[in-house]
Amino acid sequence: MDEAVSIDAKTQKAFLKAFDELAPKLYRFCLFKVGSKQTAEDLVSQTFLKTFEYLKNNNEIKTYSVFLYQVLKNLITDHWRGKYRHNISLEEFPDDIFPDPRQSPEKIINKIEFKRVMDGLSQLPQDQQEIIHWRFVDELSIKEIAKLSGKKNGAVYVSIYRGVQRLKKIFDNV
Repeated sequence: MDEAVSIDAKTQKAFLKAFDELAPKLYRFCLFKVGSKQTAEDLVSQTFLKTFEYLKNNNEIKTYSVFLYQVLKNLITDHWRGKYRHNISLEEFPDDIFPDPRQSPEKIINKIEFKRVMDGLSQLPQDQQEIIHWRFVDELSIKEIAKLSGKKNGAVYVSIYRGVQRLKKIFDNV
């Protein structure tokens, strides 16, 4: 007979707070990596399910953002393992992640700029894409990015700097 294992109220509150704050960021990151809304939703759901199972086994999570991104990265890797990975064209992005073009001209400009940035970002090496995404899109701290990437803080700063410089060159050539 399976006994229901529960987590304490404090841990449950921290988990729910992490879900509320990080689910949209994890979804955006995953969508960029897999290019499918349904797959991104599934992988993010699995991320939270695995995290909850981890907590049910009386394990502790110190930094939810780092832990959840690492679980998600592993699930994305598993998803692509054995499949041919292709770059996602901007036309493959679902329209609902961009502002509605019927809205203000500022939102239209933002949409165009966002597509331009995403296209430029896709031209960077994989590790720089992730680091820049985490820093500027998901607004993770250097310390969190260092834990996620396995790099030292200084290496993260250098990677961000070099990635931004590469993006500037890409945008100058357009």
